Amino acid sequence: MVQLGAMPLPQFVALHPDARMSPEDLNVLKTYLAPWTPPATTAQVTPAANPAPPVDLASVPPEPGGFAFDPSFEGWKLLSTTDRGDNYSLRFILGNGIAINAARSGNISPWPTGARFAKIAWQQQPGPDGLIHPGHFIQVELMDKDSSRYKSTDGWGWGRWRGLDLKPYGDDAAYVSECTGCHLPVRGNDYVY
Repeated sequence: MVQLGAMPLPQFVALHPDARMSPEDLNVLKTYLAPWTPPATTAQVTPAANPAPPVDLASVPPEPGGFAFDPSFEGWKLLSTTDRGDNYSLRFILGNGIAINAARSGNISPWPTGARFAKIAWQQQPGPDGLIHPGHFIQVELMDKDSSRYKSTDGWGWGRWRGLDLKPYGDDAAYVSECTGCHLPVRGNDYVY
């Protein structure tokens, strides 16, 4: 809000002129609040010259272990957003109707059978406005709760499709150990961050 000129309020600055922020003050604040922001030298957001043609989501192949891609994720609702500073990515976390209803009612420990999540990731890109925007698309990851179907993977089915062509991730079904390993720290939350 400081960057956009909405804060501090003009009325406040009139009474407290020392509250006005210099560009240097703003930079200190931005660095403190977003320590994982890509360096300012990163390329600015620009539209792709030749964007890839859209993929037919209904024809995306399953993961090597057989976990199927769910093209209906495009109609799911936003549950959360997150970023990963270690790889400069932004993520939207979507939930199907079962997941949304469970989150609204607090019925998340454990999540009900049929709850599904999609995590859509993009590279972070600083924009000309100084804000961080989604840059190049990275991947879609899916989770599906079904304790009887996915007994060997803690009650969850896992899948990842990378790149604009949504290529299944992994060489064989063992890729799922990366998913379960990453989510292990939140096993007390039914493996959901």
